[in-house]
Formats: sequence, structure tokens, C-alpha cells
Amino acid sequence: MNRLLSLFFALLLVRTAVAAPVPDGFLFEKNDHFLTPSESLFFTYALEKGDEAELRNGIEFRIDDLAGNTVAEGEAAGFERRGCLAVFRLLTPEQSAQLKPGWHTLAVRIAGGEAGNDFFRMKFYVRGGEFARRVVYLLDCVTPEGFAFWLNGRGQLIEPLRDFPEQGRPDCVVVSSFTPLPEKTLGELKRFVQSGGTALFFGVNHSRLDELNPLKLNRADLYPQSPKKSADGSLVYLLNAELADGAELLKAAGDGSPEIAVKPFGKGRVVAYAGGLKPGAGYDRMIYPYGLGIQVDPTPPERFRAAAPDAGGFREGISRNNFGRFGWLNDDRINAIGLQPDQTFRMWDVDRDSFGVSFSGSHTPGKLAALETGWLGKSMLGTGGRWGQGTEIVWGLGTPGVLLRNPDADKVSIESPMPATLAYPVKGGTRAISLEPGAMVDLKGLSSNWFLVWKRTDKYDAWPLLFTFSRKISAARMNGKYLEIDFAKRGVDLAVMPLAGIKHYTPAETAGWEQALPADIAARCARWSRIQAARTVGCIERYKLDKKNGTVLIRNDFDYLVIPNDWGVEPEYVAPVPPLLPLYAKSGNVKFADGTADLDYATFQGPLHGVSGKRSEYTLAIPEVDYPLPVTAADPHLELPVNKVLFERITEHLAEPGLSYIPSDYGIVERREKAVYPERELREATSMKPGPEAAEWNYIDLHRTLGGVAGNLMFKPYLDGVRGYGDTRARLNAKIARNIRRDIEFFQYKTFLRYRQEPFTGAWYLMAFIAPVRFNDGYWMFHDMNETAGIFLQTLGLYSRIMGDPVFFASNEPYIDLFMSNLLVSHDWAWMGSSAVEWGMGNNIDMLNAELSGCAGMVRIKESLGRTDEADFGRYMAAKAGASTGARLLMSDFYNSLNFPVPAHLEPVIHEMAGAGQAESGKGRYLPLGVAQGYGEGWPSLWPTAVTPGLLKHFFDGKDFYSTSKGVPAELLAFYRSNEALAGPLREFEAKFREAAYRERAPYLYSRIAGNAGLKSPYDRADLERMLLRTLSMPGCSAQSLGAGTADWETTAMVILLDLLARNAGEIPAAGIAPAAGREKDDAAGWEVTGDGSGHAVIWSVDEPENVADGPASACLDLAAASGGKTSAAFFRFDRQAIRENGFRAVSFLVKSETPGMLRLVLPDRDWTREAAAVLPIDGETKTWKRVRLELERDFKMKASGIAPENLRGELFLYNSGATPVRIYIDGFRFEP
Repeated sequence: MNRLLSLFFALLLVRTAVAAPVPDGFLFEKNDHFLTPSESLFFTYALEKGDEAELRNGIEFRIDDLAGNTVAEGEAAGFERRGCLAVFRLLTPEQSAQLKPGWHTLAVRIAGGEAGNDFFRMKFYVRGGEFARRVVYLLDCVTPEGFAFWLNGRGQLIEPLRDFPEQGRPDCVVVSSFTPLPEKTLGELKRFVQSGGTALFFGVNHSRLDELNPLKLNRADLYPQSPKKSADGSLVYLLNAELADGAELLKAAGDGSPEIAVKPFGKGRVVAYAGGLKPGAGYDRMIYPYGLGIQVDPTPPERFRAAAPDAGGFREGISRNNFGRFGWLNDDRINAIGLQPDQTFRMWDVDRDSFGVSFSGSHTPGKLAALETGWLGKSMLGTGGRWGQGTEIVWGLGTPGVLLRNPDADKVSIESPMPATLAYPVKGGTRAISLEPGAMVDLKGLSSNWFLVWKRTDKYDAWPLLFTFSRKISAARMNGKYLEIDFAKRGVDLAVMPLAGIKHYTPAETAGWEQALPADIAARCARWSRIQAARTVGCIERYKLDKKNGTVLIRNDFDYLVIPNDWGVEPEYVAPVPPLLPLYAKSGNVKFADGTADLDYATFQGPLHGVSGKRSEYTLAIPEVDYPLPVTAADPHLELPVNKVLFERITEHLAEPGLSYIPSDYGIVERREKAVYPERELREATSMKPGPEAAEWNYIDLHRTLGGVAGNLMFKPYLDGVRGYGDTRARLNAKIARNIRRDIEFFQYKTFLRYRQEPFTGAWYLMAFIAPVRFNDGYWMFHDMNETAGIFLQTLGLYSRIMGDPVFFASNEPYIDLFMSNLLVSHDWAWMGSSAVEWGMGNNIDMLNAELSGCAGMVRIKESLGRTDEADFGRYMAAKAGASTGARLLMSDFYNSLNFPVPAHLEPVIHEMAGAGQAESGKGRYLPLGVAQGYGEGWPSLWPTAVTPGLLKHFFDGKDFYSTSKGVPAELLAFYRSNEALAGPLREFEAKFREAAYRERAPYLYSRIAGNAGLKSPYDRADLERMLLRTLSMPGCSAQSLGAGTADWETTAMVILLDLLARNAGEIPAAGIAPAAGREKDDAAGWEVTGDGSGHAVIWSVDEPENVADGPASACLDLAAASGGKTSAAFFRFDRQAIRENGFRAVSFLVKSETPGMLRLVLPDRDWTREAAAVLPIDGETKTWKRVRLELERDFKMKASGIAPENLRGELFLYNSGATPVRIYIDGFRFEP
């Protein structure tokens, strides 16, 4: 960060003097540091010139546990300057050891600062307790402790350290460092071994460690092409190496090469294993006998296993160990409302649609602490402020609204813009009264446990609020804007819900409510008051597959919190179903249990339906999870011109050098007040040096490297189906081996960013996607790991089908299961998919697009391992992903029925496209395309009415509906195509998008073409060729122009298109050939280019109305001038047999030209020994469209040239024989009788 930015963010982030130093995070892992008992706790400040004086008095600090208890505090007086950092030691190892395991909050501020010198807060994780052994892990990665905790099974045997401890000696040292160790660390390692210690080397270590290494690595040919037989009889991948001088072989592989070797160094020794550092037998055979000198029964590496079936054959599904959207923070949003910073409740960003409750008389916020968290909901304890001595807040995705429980209160104060009229039940009906400021509220005759408030105005629609309470009311009044309620007894349970969720009522609909509620509204209030008395607080989801019919039956069993009341109102048990399903049911892929009905409650994800009782059930169709493209050598039909051109373009993409990694100047989004950003750590992790060798960096980003290799895997069967292309094949195979097998076999530790434990549920999972990062409530929150997990599973599933490699999958199953853990712990009950942000937020665009293909990959991987139960779990998850993916396309009618308010600053915009607002405002008109990109805890990511140029720029690669950010999954397109209800809205959308792209002459890349072409039924080969040739002819669409990253992930769409062309080569009898029988071919699809040195012709398809004579598009040909006897040409292939059989006598086409010139048309014979030629002047008559008819005898003089129709080559060549370049447009090309 340069000085200007540093000063700016010092002003923005920390409210101190202008030159105050900025908090810069923990020393090692800058965010959410892993602290172990042998470590000191360090905190840093970023220093600018002269900042030292600001820190002369040191810093104050306080450490609290998550319950708010202070467990340590003090001052750190002095600091050590390390570069641009001031490093403060806050706790010594002895003090660190006193902290209990779990998350803690560190609050720091400059000691003796001026007024307003607030504490800055960050969270960190303590891995405490008594450990039997200490092991140092010298790994060139981001989080050595995190990786080692997972590697060792999270037990208490080994305390992992990232460096040598300040006090005492470790029991051993584990080393795996592709890059050189720091000089200080290298020196400590040597001294440790020389003095009698043991070091264990794994995998590829830098050449500076060769002095210690028992293995002499063959660095010119280091990585194995196939597995070897291990000393224990299993197959493993081992580096190509031999014994170093002075080393002794301990265990040999089946071919005699070293597997484990030892080398003395001083009084100690180094033991090396030729395999990678990862869980399994290789690590166990090193760490216990050689490293620690103990015999233990190794703990099997953690693997995902499906739950055991119950007596009915049902297995528990995604409800296991899952926090859904409710983890980490306490600012959740549920199905219609969210919690605001002032701890009021509001519908999205609509201020008037809000309410707050106070049990103390104060309307200021208090403190919130999570009590219990699950995937369906959460309970929190609020203390202080509006919550008084203690109020439990219970809410979730099943029963609407929020329940507030205060055992000591006997009164509440309610704030909301809505209370203008109040209706309540009386014997025989309802009574409505106006709420006047300062007046008592007469609730005489209140006969049940509810009342309804709303405001009717011409300015906006009403959002009625239903209040349900457990105690009888003794008095009520309006105290200014607050509705105050006194209850007859202490101990209040108060539930508040918007009556219809996000649906609003127009003034016409609420007319007459002031006299008495309509009977249906009153009945709805009464029923909800019964449902609120039995609130869903937990859900166990079970599933049972019916493979014969391709369906899965999903069962939700709910737990309920029953709220007694003074009226004796009996609770009504209702079991809901996810609100997406009534929308997805339009596809025919859902079947509900009998009795499931609309509850008249609109959520952000759809209408809430439910069934009486404590169990809901529904059946989903399982999408096709088999990979739909070839997995063995396949013929790409290169005899067809478009196939050939596309094939060659794919090879160009594969030749684009370099890999796209995070650059050194990478910036983090979501800069918020008082936030610190981990740019230092990310730069260190990704190196300051550009280059294609990922292993040189501390972080290997599989999001990018695997996304880039997916297209290579997909293309391999077609490349293997043709001869030649040796260089391309070698490059492709090398990239697959490097990006998948090498990186996962030998560099797993480099792929870890964080090994995380969610604080409320204790769920552990992996974070392996580097950005973006948000800072919220002291936590660093990572984004988009669900997409990374989906790309990972999709690519490895494809690898299992095309490459096989059972040894790779068997030995890396624990890592594969860990990588997919994000999909399992953050699965949302309502939107039926994982979360893009760790604390929920939503799942849309490229993240959601990766879900279905990721589940399909899970199925293929588990099947390759022979794990049928886990593969079936993947099918169950794929069915849910299909619902989530498909329902977003079917939201139009639902949203347009809601009278949903759209504030001016929130007119529907696409995610990441602020400013691209709707073209038309007004109710019922903001979602005319009928599609959304996905879901949030608030409204979905809606497409606006118009596809503007700004949208084309951002979404040219099609990641909105078809693509992850790393390519188009073939499974996703197949899923859309399988169902007309899903394909129809997308086809309508694509027509608009393509029209806008062509009108703006914007790129229309292969991902979009794949979406457009793949949705048509039957396939339209002519239209596909038209789109392809336009794109192929655009300079900005070349592999070089796109760059390595985009070229990489666009390849997947190109292979899908090649597959369409190859499989449908026979759909058009004369595919790629000029049509016979007078049928016109009015586009550029059949034209190809050639040349002999003066420059190739350039051809593209155009669809501007002024340049199209007939049909959707014409061909535009740019022909270079003839020079030095060399010419360029375009040519068209045609069916020569059709010429003879149908008696065609002439070539006919429409022509228009912007430049004058002379064209020469040539019909050669089969072997080019003869040719028939005609001349066509381009003059003033062709400035507008002109029909040209050139007869074979009169103009081409075929007989005089000695060419019979049956001997034609089947190609018509068009040359520019003039001295100036010519641009012509050709349409309606045909042969005529």
C-alpha cells in the first residue's frame, strides 16, 4: 500500500490523530491467528515515517472470550520494529497457555491516546490444552499450524508449531519447503539436528537443504508418471530420487528406489520420505517411530461417510454438523426480516418496513451472544440496552418472524412506522382502533393472544405486523411514537411477524380494515397465533433414494418450542418445506406430500408452504450426474470446416502461455470503517514475483489452477481422437499432471488458507479461496469457497472419468473430503444450497452455478472409490442443487405478485453491477425477464429489464447462468436442456442478450454461445455456426487477446460447442456445404479463408439490418489487395453431387459493397488441374443490395475449361483481383437451375 493510501485508510479506519499508526493484525497469520500454548501472542501496527512517537507509551489490550468474560488484559510498553511493522508482545507462552480453547476477542488501542481513541477488535483462535509432544512444521505455506492440526487429527498428542519455540526444544521437526527457508530458520534447524534432534523431510525440499537431505532428488525429472509399490505393499506416488551421499536406505519401493532414507548430521539425523506431506500411512510411518519414537495406533484420516440408514432406509442428510446461514455472526437475516445494527428488525433495506422491541424502556442496542445455532435457526441472548437484564431471541427459517422471551419483564415498548391502526380479536369478530400519539389504547374485550397493526396511506403499501403474546394485557398506550404494552404477569413471550412476509397490501386492499378485519385476514391472524405457539427450532433432514425412478424422497422432522399462554390457545404444529420448492414445482421435478399447502407467507426465496404435523416430505427428481461429453478418444469431425476452425482455436487457447494467479498488487474488497486488510499476508502468500510455477509461492490457488485444467481434460478425448498435434498433446498432458496430481500429491499444505472452526457449532472446515475477504465483528470472513469446492469436485470427478488414477483418489480421499466440507457445513435450508460467504449472505451467479456440477463430481469420485453410500449422498445433494439452480429461473410471477417496494437506491441491479438499474420502474415490472442469478438473505440477484452495454462488459463470459468463474460445466447445461420450464426463460433472456451484444459489437464469447446453442431443442447447427464464426473473426476474442486466465476457462465452453458440432454433424445433410435444391444459406457459416502471402481474407457474420438482405445475418468478407502476383481468397464448400443430380446451371447471391473493385470467382476441378473462372465487377450498382446470377456455361465457361459437373472439386473460390482492398457483403448464396 503506498503512502497516500496508507494515510487515507488511517483516517478512515481508526478515529485517532491524523498520523496515528494503523492496526495491522497478528504477526504470523495476520487474521484469526492460531495461538498454541508454546507461542507468544504478537500484534502489529503499520508504521509510517515518524509514527514511532505515537507508540511511545505502548498499547493497551484486553482479551475476552465469546461470552464477554475478560480473561487477560494489560499494556505492552515496547515494540520491535520489523520493516514497516511495530511488533508488540501481548502474552508470553506461559500466559498463552492459560487461555482456554476456542475463539477470543482481542481489543487494542494506543496507550495514553486522545479522546476518541477507541479499541480496535479482532478475533483469534486458541488451540489450548495439554499436549504430549511438540513438533515444529517448517512449511512454506500460509498456515502451517492449521494444516498440521488437520494432519494430526486435531487430537492432543501433538502441538504443532510454525517455528522453533521460544522456550525448550521440540520433539522433532517436520520440513517440506519447496522454497528456501529463511536464514535464521535454516540455522536453527541445523543446530537442532546437530545437537541430537530428528528432522523429518517430506516431498520436494529446496536445494539449499541438500546438505541435510538423505534423498538426492532428480530435479530434472522429479515427479512420477505412475505409482510405485510401497514397502508395505500399497501403491503410492514417490518422487524420482536416489540415495544421497552418506545416507542409508530404510525402506525401498518395489523398483528398488528409496522410499524412506536416513542421514546423520552431527549428533542427530534427518529421515526423508519420498512422498508428499499428507495424512495416511506415509506420514504415520514417519512421525511416530522416527520422529517421536513411540508406538501408537494411528488415527485413521478423517473421511466423509454417509449416515447409517434407519429402519425405513432413510439416512440423515445435510442437517449433520451444519450451521447454514447462522454461523459466525449475530446479524442474520431470515425469510422476511433481518437484524439491524441498532438491533431493530427490518425487511431488507426498506426503512419503513421495520420494527423494534424494548423490554427496558431504552431503545438503544445491547450485547448479543449466541446460545444455540443450527442450520434452521438460532437463539441469542440479548443483554443491556433494549434487552434489559436478559432477553432470548429465537428465530429461524421455519416458523416466520422472531420470538422474544424475557422471564423478568412485564412490559414492552414497540417502535415501528406501521402502528397507525390496531385490530384485535373480540368475541364474535375483530375490533379496529386508531392509534393516536399520547392516547391510551383500549383493548377492551381482547379475547385471544394476538393483535395486528398497520398503516394505510397513499404514499406506500402497508406491511402489517402480527404480534402474538403469552400474557394477558393489563394496559396499553401510545407514548409518542412508541406503543407500550403492560402485561398482567411477569415473564413475557412476544412473537412478531410480518403478516404476509415480504408481500405488501395496497390501499385498495386495506380499505375497510379500519372498521373490522376481513374474515380471511382475521382467520389468518388467528391461525398464525396458534402456529407461533409451537415454533420450529430444529430440523433433522433424512433422505431415501429411488434409483429406479431417479428420485429422492426427503423428510424433514422438526423440533418445536411450545409457548404456553394465558388464553389457553392450543399450539398448531406445522411442518414447512423450503420456499424454493413451490417455484421449482413448475418444472415438474417436485412432488409434495399430501396436505402440503400455501401458508400465505412470502419469503425472499419463495412462498412458504407447509403441512400439518411435525414432519414434511417432498420428492425431487435427481438430475443426470453422468458427464455428458466423451471420456475416451472421439472423432471431432474435422472434415467439417467449422469443426476444424473451432478445434484449431482450442489448440491456440491451450498454447497461451502462463497461468493466472493473484498478482502482487491484489486488492481486497469491502473496505469498512475501522477495518484492517490482510494485504501483507496475501502478498507474502502469492509472492511478489510473477511466474507460472505455483509451487514457488506460499499458496496454490486451486480455484484457478483446477478451473484452468478442466477444459484440458474435456478436450483430451477429442485431441486423442485425431493424429498429429504432438506438441499440443504433450502440453495438455503435462498441465493435467501438474495442476492435479503433482499439486495435490506433493503440495496439499500450500492450498490451505485457513482450517476453520465455526464458533457457535464447533464445525471444522477448510478455506482455500484467497479472496475476497470481509472484516466483520472482528472476524476475517472469506468468500466464495463454495464455488471453489464445486470447481474442485467437478474437475476431479472429470479426472476420475478420463484419467482413472485410482491410486491418486484412494490416497487423497481425506483431502478431497476436507475440500468439499464447505458445501456440507454452510448449506441453507431455504435456498437449498451452500453459502458464498462464511456467515451466510447468499448463493448466486458463479457460486451457485458450481453447486450442481460439484455434486455430480462428488458422485463420480465416490463411485470411483467404490463408496456407493457416499455417491448416493452426492445424488441427494445434486437433487437439492437442481432445485436451487432451477427455481431462480422461475421467480417472475411470484415476485411480481407481491407489491414489493423498490427504494430508488435499490432498483433491481445485478450482483457486482451497481448502476445497471432497471429500464422501467413500477410495480410488477422490475423482473420481466423472469430470471434471477441466485439468492441472498435478502432479495435475489435480479436481472434488470434492459441488457445494457455495461452488463455486456461485465458478463461477457456467461458466468451469470452457465459458467462458474472458471468455465461452463457441461452438467449444468444438460440440466437446463432437460427441462423446458427451465430452458424457456433462459432462451428468452439469451435472445435479448445476443441482440444487445451484436448491436453493440461487443464480445459474445463461447460461454454465452454454449448457453444459447445448448438450450435449443432441436439443436440449430446453422445458428451455432453463425454465432461461432462471428466470434472467431473478432480480434478481441483470440486466445492472446483474452489472456491466459480467460483463455483457460473459456476452453470448457469451446469443447462443449465442439461436442455439439461433432455429435450433430449429420443433423443438416449438407453441414458446412453450400445448400442444394435452391435452399438459401444466408450467413457466413460456410465461408472459409485461404491465402498465398498477401494476407488472409477476414470473414465474419453481421446482423445489422442495413447489412442483411434476407434472414438473420449475412457474410462480410474483407479481401486484401493483390500484390506481387499473390492474392487472398475466401471459399465456399458445396455439394458437387447435388449440382449434377439437380441440374443446377448457375450460382446466385446478393452482394453489396462499400468499396469498388474486381472479383474473380473460380470453380476448380478435383485436383486443381483445371479451373473455370468468372469475373464480377464491383461498382456503383453494388452500393445497395444487388442479386447476381453467374451461369456455369455463359460466365464460368465450364465446357470450354474442360470441366464436367461431376468432376468439380466442390469449392467456389472468390479472389480480389484488384489493386485495392475490397469489403463485400454476401447474402442468400445458392445454386439455381
